[in-house]
Amino acid sequence: MILRLQDIVANGAIGAAAAFVLVAAGCVYKPVPVVVIDHSTGAPIAEARVGSDAVHLFSILPDAWNPALTDVDGHTLLELRSKRSLVAILRDGYEPMTFVVVPGGTAPRERPPLALEGSKPIERSEVAGAVVDFDALSERAQLLIPLTLCRREAISMQVVDAHGDPVPGAEVLASSFLYLPAFGLEPEWGRLPLEVCHTDESGHATIHWTSGFENRACVRAPGRQSLCLRVDDPRREGATAAERVTLDQLVSRRVRFRVVEPPKAKGTPGTPISGAVLAAGEARDGLPPDPNAFSITTDAQGLTPEVLLPGPAPLMIRVSKEGYGVAQLSPTVLTYTDGDTIDVWLPKGKAGLGGMVRGVRRATKGGRQSVGVTVGIGGGA
Repeated sequence: MILRLQDIVANGAIGAAAAFVLVAAGCVYKPVPVVVIDHSTGAPIAEARVGSDAVHLFSILPDAWNPALTDVDGHTLLELRSKRSLVAILRDGYEPMTFVVVPGGTAPRERPPLALEGSKPIERSEVAGAVVDFDALSERAQLLIPLTLCRREAISMQVVDAHGDPVPGAEVLASSFLYLPAFGLEPEWGRLPLEVCHTDESGHATIHWTSGFENRACVRAPGRQSLCLRVDDPRREGATAAERVTLDQLVSRRVRFRVVEPPKAKGTPGTPISGAVLAAGEARDGLPPDPNAFSITTDAQGLTPEVLLPGPAPLMIRVSKEGYGVAQLSPTVLTYTDGDTIDVWLPKGKAGLGGMVRGVRRATKGGRQSVGVTVGIGGGA
């Protein structure tokens, strides 16, 4: 017996928010026979990676990714160890397939399961990111999963300044991510190679868009504000032949940070935290570090060396130290002047409890003056 994937899914796209509903998975084991085929030809696909990652109550992210490979006939076992799992089927040259398995009766009721007739072509959009009923999967029926070949399209991009003049020599990084509940998982799940190019004298560069992935381009140039943007399918309605990207001149302030524990009583200073690390623009998701990146460490007084805070767009800064919470800060450079010291509260406890920017200390002739309170909030990491 063969079950077609589109016959057992409730069509509902998932994203970062939907990952939060995948909680309290029960301990089960269900081996589901899988056959992976080419969507167009029906031919079996060998060496496709098929795996499931359970999602637990205290972790909205999947466990370790340990996929099984299909044989020459496209066969393998999908081993489900939870009634709530994130499943992925990956094969080089094909669009990745992901869907969520949930306990019976918990799929969205407003959208009935798809039931396509006979050999009607299967559209990837009807399956990828869908919700699958755990009880509909059988250990005795093969699950037929069709994969679609990737389509690659060239996209011309021009980088200009605020006056519309071309910016030659700008670095353009084209990256392609899987549709996953959170960024940062791609090293385990796999991603396309990073495409790196530079603009010519007219500010033009050519990058490529790949179907089945979330495509992004990051544009960087010395002395200018870095910019990352989503790249859409050039064949979609309304798409233009070339993307025009404006890089603003970098606006920066020379500041330093002071990291302390929250005061025990109102009006008292917090205890300085030495060895706290403040990092911005770190390498992530396969991208090299941003040219404006920095990583600085506090001294015995909880103070960092002076650093150039780039802008005008808010910059995400991660503040961390073992035994303390982790703060994510987004200071806006235009809020400050050169020489400011930005105070940061970092509470003790497990990572993820968060922190807070509490104010700015500004140098004056009579000493240091505190100006403002709570200029930013740090969430847990």
